[in-house]
Amino acid sequence: MILIKLAIIILILLTLIRLKIDLGITMCTGSILAGIFFRMKPLSFVNSVIEAATEKSTLDLVGIVLLVIILGNLMSKKGSFDQLVKSLTYLIPYERVVLFLPSSLIGLLPMPGGALFSAPMLEATSKKFNLSPEYKTLINFWFRHIWEYVWPLYPGLIMTASMWQIPVKKIIYSWFPMTVASFLAGLIFVFVKLPKFKKDEKNNNFLKSLLILLSSLWEILIIIFLTFALNIPLILSIFISVILTLITTKISFKEKMKITIKSISLKTAFLLVSVMVFKNVLEDSRIFSEITSSLNIQGYFSYFFLFFAPFIIGLLTGANQAYVGISFPILMPVIGFPSPKLYTLLFAYVSGFMGTYISPSHFCLSLSSEYFKADFKKVVKLMIPLISILILFSLSLSILLPNW
Repeated sequence: MILIKLAIIILILLTLIRLKIDLGITMCTGSILAGIFFRMKPLSFVNSVIEAATEKSTLDLVGIVLLVIILGNLMSKKGSFDQLVKSLTYLIPYERVVLFLPSSLIGLLPMPGGALFSAPMLEATSKKFNLSPEYKTLINFWFRHIWEYVWPLYPGLIMTASMWQIPVKKIIYSWFPMTVASFLAGLIFVFVKLPKFKKDEKNNNFLKSLLILLSSLWEILIIIFLTFALNIPLILSIFISVILTLITTKISFKEKMKITIKSISLKTAFLLVSVMVFKNVLEDSRIFSEITSSLNIQGYFSYFFLFFAPFIIGLLTGANQAYVGISFPILMPVIGFPSPKLYTLLFAYVSGFMGTYISPSHFCLSLSSEYFKADFKKVVKLMIPLISILILFSLSLSILLPNW
């Protein structure tokens, strides 16, 4: 009976997603349905909502994501991304490498449709290779997203850590093999068959180009240094970077305030809070213990569940926040709560992520396809072998290291 109720909630949420209802409203609906279906007392439900909306992990999550958006918009305004791609053109003598570096480096800063920043450079450097529009779309899209398993600025990763209240660094250290696997899979499938070309022109200003590259990334480098070298909390590291960027960016104070205020998205904040409320309501309704007693969490069915739930939601929405927010609270009994099995969690994360990879709703994919005038179906067909490798690799880790 518990699984039937859960399935009904998931179907309703998926229907709302297909109807393009705001994700924050969708998550609130899920919380209300969970409260009703699992017979929570009204006062208990209200207390659960208030507790989730005001706890430190939720406020940190909202603060981090909004600060990242502000930082991205400021860097875009000051031309950091343009400097980045120009410096790479001079620094790297091999054009096969230049093909994927811009998308990889710009991928360090999450932003909707960010693949468009690297698309023009890929277009310019790929002329000698005579690549199809689909191949160019694949390169631009794939290498932008190799960091999402380990980079602490991505909302999906931050949300995952917040749900289990575990340090982001713990996830990063455990999931790093996934980024390596993603990079190597792309390198093998995309670049091995490409001819080697060496750029004719020599770079007589190597040091100058290197300084330009570093100056275009210093905001991100500061976050890395403060977080990992000085062990400063991530939200404070990003806040310091934003303040320094505001101080050093040579635009009017009025323009800086305009960018900052425009970046503070109440819609995004509402979505993040709604996700944490949904997770807390499910936890307080004692559904986790009931699911655990209903499922054989060591059986093969659990792996099907871990794959199918995130993958479908990722495919429908194209958004990491959606599959993390909707499916992970439901999967907590299988993954482990309050202490997760990190490679089981990774398999669920990768499953949802691969769903977004072939979703028309994924901005980076749809915008890249549009920019290069690629056939969307052919791009997806090219990605299937790569996606399969990552799913199988993450599944192998979860099976071979079940208690990690």
